[in-house]
Amino acid sequence: MNFVVPQNLDIEDTLFWGLSIRQIIYLGGACGAGVAAFLYAPSSLSVILVAPIACLAALLAFYKHNNRPVSFLLQSMLSYGLKNKLYIWKQEKHKVSNIKIKLKNPTGVTVKTPEENRNLKSTSLI
Repeated sequence: MNFVVPQNLDIEDTLFWGLSIRQIIYLGGACGAGVAAFLYAPSSLSVILVAPIACLAALLAFYKHNNRPVSFLLQSMLSYGLKNKLYIWKQEKHKVSNIKIKLKNPTGVTVKTPEENRNLKSTSLI
């Protein structure tokens, strides 16, 4: 039985004029912000407000950095900027107790100490 496996999973679906949903949202938001700036701000101030908004919207909508949308780059930059970057290792002092435990050997098998196991005959299997 043969199955068809889709090959182009990384290509976004397009709606109008070859634009994806993400691109239409960025451009529509920029147009809305531009119209609001022209209606409610003085004309000289509105041009100053609209220009960076339009540049950012065009950058987010059309430019890809390392074949990924710029929104991923901006998100990574923001998360890196907000995280703590300095970690200082503090060694904790452990309390050493002088309690020695004596165990009783119920089996009667004696275990040699490491000083007694230093010769070759004690390590051989024969």
